Amino acid sequence: MTEYLTTTPIGAVDTAYDDHLGLHRITSLRLESSGNHVYWLEPDTTYQLNHDGYGWTIRGGQWTRARLTFLGSPIWALPTPDGDEQLDQRHTYLLRPAGTGWELWLQQ
Repeated sequence: MTEYLTTTPIGAVDTAYDDHLGLHRITSLRLESSGNHVYWLEPDTTYQLNHDGYGWTIRGGQWTRARLTFLGSPIWALPTPDGDEQLDQRHTYLLRPAGTGWELWLQQ
């Protein structure tokens, strides 16, 4: 029996774009992988967010297992235009490009 995953949109993520780099960032967060990266979201790339028991990790594009942090500490939510969206460590999420920004999706 084949099991299919479904995705459900949650909403926009608060991001900013750097014209010079051609990359987006999630407001106030950094990606830790061989250093700290502020702008790291690549166009036309979907990223998977998983909780590894300590914090949220990112996979996608050039990142195979990088950690999202706020001031060096694990995150528990992503910023949105309407406030923070709490993440449930029992679930997997996707970050997808959407127009000029990024959206958070729940993967089930």
